[in-house]
Amino acid sequence: MTEVGLRITAADGRRENRVIRLAAPNADFVLDKERIESSIMAIMPDRHFDLLDIVAAVFAADGRVVRGGDTRRALGAGWRRKLHLTVPVADPEFWRDAGRYQKLTDCLGFLTEDDWSFSFVRRTGGSATAAFLDLDHSGSSFAADEIILFSGGLDSLAGALEVLSRTDRKVVLVTHRSAQKAIKRQVSLGQKLAEAFPKRVLHLHVRATNVGEMSRERTQRSRSFLFAGLGFVVARMFGAKTLSFYENGVVSHQLPISPQVIGSMATRTTHPKSLRLLRDLLDVVDPGWGELRNGFEWLTKAEVVRTLRGPETVHLIRHSVSCTSLREETTLHRHCGACSQCLDRRFAILAEGLDEADPAEGYATDVLFGALESDQKLTMSLDWARHGWSIAEIKDVDFLGRFGSDLSRIIDGHPTLDRAEVLRRSLDLQRRHGRAVRSVIEKMFATRVEPLLGGTLPDMSLLRRFVGERVVGELMPSKATTPTRSERGSDLILDAEDGDRREVRFFLRGQRFGVEVMGLGAIHGRPAEVAHRLLSALEEDRDSGCAPEAHRYLPPAKILLISMMPSLIPSSAAGISSLSITRRSMV
Repeated sequence: MTEVGLRITAADGRRENRVIRLAAPNADFVLDKERIESSIMAIMPDRHFDLLDIVAAVFAADGRVVRGGDTRRALGAGWRRKLHLTVPVADPEFWRDAGRYQKLTDCLGFLTEDDWSFSFVRRTGGSATAAFLDLDHSGSSFAADEIILFSGGLDSLAGALEVLSRTDRKVVLVTHRSAQKAIKRQVSLGQKLAEAFPKRVLHLHVRATNVGEMSRERTQRSRSFLFAGLGFVVARMFGAKTLSFYENGVVSHQLPISPQVIGSMATRTTHPKSLRLLRDLLDVVDPGWGELRNGFEWLTKAEVVRTLRGPETVHLIRHSVSCTSLREETTLHRHCGACSQCLDRRFAILAEGLDEADPAEGYATDVLFGALESDQKLTMSLDWARHGWSIAEIKDVDFLGRFGSDLSRIIDGHPTLDRAEVLRRSLDLQRRHGRAVRSVIEKMFATRVEPLLGGTLPDMSLLRRFVGERVVGELMPSKATTPTRSERGSDLILDAEDGDRREVRFFLRGQRFGVEVMGLGAIHGRPAEVAHRLLSALEEDRDSGCAPEAHRYLPPAKILLISMMPSLIPSSAAGISSLSITRRSMV
């Protein structure tokens, strides 16, 4: 039995000791090494066996120790963890080597942002691998050229198709089987690729999962360490010299969509620096073994989807699943519609005009038009959309100022590329992504003008909230402050197009804003607050002596759209939206 000792040091200095069992009987975590051996009909070398035990121990520990929270309180002290593993291996001296040990801890430190340390002890009990009888002869004569880490999502599907359709290479698709709901569609996609490219595809499923206890920590940032370790061992046993991730560059680069929330940086799976550190580690485990790469680093999600447009491949889109909320997956709804991966996928599909290949009905919540069930999901969706919109036309200097530290890490991942070239490619990548996001929002807005203006689009939908805040943010004075009645001065007299003069009163009742147009009605709350804030611009124009025809102007349709957010205008105030205030008298 392989038992890994886990010592956890909390932020307050308290320590806790646990044991993780990696082998039967009574295993806590299973990584099915025998499946790899049976596929190639060969015994795994001790060093590779040790590596898989190390990656399994790390992944199991990562899932068992909960972080301190979603935000970076106390400079992240409560979020980062201090973990020490005692791992039995065949050759402790090999893994204790100072240079090799440093590569291991450097890699894990960047991937997870935790403090990792190890004690390596000699494994007892004889040979690492017991004899086995259940051999899979399909892999014994398969001469692989490339190992593709295959999740069954859009990116890995597109990557496999890219290799198979453009080259004559033979590939092994390596799937990490951790969630029961994912297995069926991963198997189905693998079979479809094997049928489309006979004798060139071998799909290898490796079980790597908890037994009994579910993972408690949702981020699981060591997943790529597990995945790369599996892929590396498979590559060495099949003789392949290329190990490939396929993930679009926007997800790989992980520019933060919000500075406050760690969830926006919850993975560094294919970050350029992650892959460089993984390469450095694998090179000292087995020098000259081959290359580890991300074939889609400089593509946006929409550009990845574009590779699937052909008549022979577009039908496969609906069989892939990108969502991370696998526990919520059903036969009807394979995507939740509220996680960042669903946003990436849906926006890319719509940007490329392939919504028929990935219908909205497959999402539990329509990404753009559906009511999100919590403020947290709405906030995340808005942050994602704001980020994409803001970088579409971002200036070079603003890009560097906003993402300087993130860009330095991307540069670190490309030691052989010129620094300026990495910056140029990164900026171009993000702008292309932003323009795709903008194009989708603008296109979807055009198709939903009537529900937006009529108030039938759900208040908790991404499109309604995003469009509303964009209009408000663009038109409200930048220095606006919360108004009080004493700041209002006298009530206003406004001229209507029919020649009548309307007296408009602005007032506060406690903390509730109100605006009354005499003879027509009153509005309260958020719609009235919008009018209060816009009023200061009118007063500035009037007090500066600006001629009425030169006053800033807000069309009535935009007034209505603003007033819808987040509540609707009361029916008693319906006359206000039909009061067409002229350019001479109103902002």
